[in-house]
Amino acid sequence: MREVPIGIRPPGRRDWRRGAAFRTGFQQASGNIVCTIDADCSYEPEGLKRLVEEMIEAKADVAVASPYHPEGGVQGVGAWRLVLSKVCSAIYRVISPVPLYTYTSIFRAYRWAVIENVKFESDGFVSAAEILIHAAEQGYQVIEVPMVLRARQLGTTKMKIVRTIGRHLAMMSTILMQRFGLSSVQAGRRAPQTLAKAPDPTTSAGYQYSTEKE
Repeated sequence: MREVPIGIRPPGRRDWRRGAAFRTGFQQASGNIVCTIDADCSYEPEGLKRLVEEMIEAKADVAVASPYHPEGGVQGVGAWRLVLSKVCSAIYRVISPVPLYTYTSIFRAYRWAVIENVKFESDGFVSAAEILIHAAEQGYQVIEVPMVLRARQLGTTKMKIVRTIGRHLAMMSTILMQRFGLSSVQAGRRAPQTLAKAPDPTTSAGYQYSTEKE
């Protein structure tokens, strides 16, 4: 795995929020595969290598660390964070176009085509779910990689619980409206692209969900 510079400072205080930081980081990123990681070390950084390997092997477009997968796990995480994340993921699993166990994890690997084509509006924590859902809507393949989520090792959380719950509810309402034909989101979306430089996998891995439209 090639080393890349880290520590890019997003311009302006607003960009320190999670979704805005993603947007700024994606604009600065290059390469066939882009990874995101929690700054609090709640996942082992070495897990990025596993995410990339399984994404390539499965010929997927996004690989997500999944502590709520039956083969994943959680250690020492605060009850409020665990309940919020699990409940949101359970609801998204029912209403979203891709059935995952974990939607809120940002420990991920993306192919460049996803970074380039999938747009999202949220500047906050809800952006994690929004990116996955929009990627699935555009036909990209998402896999989950079971991993262990541990208690925060560094810093303090910036999450505003009430605000985050409200924005998750708004996102869920939007998904339901789209599902029942009250809103059209497909118009003008670009078709998925395959990266010419991506390594050529030879076998398929588990936990793959295809969302390609016929």
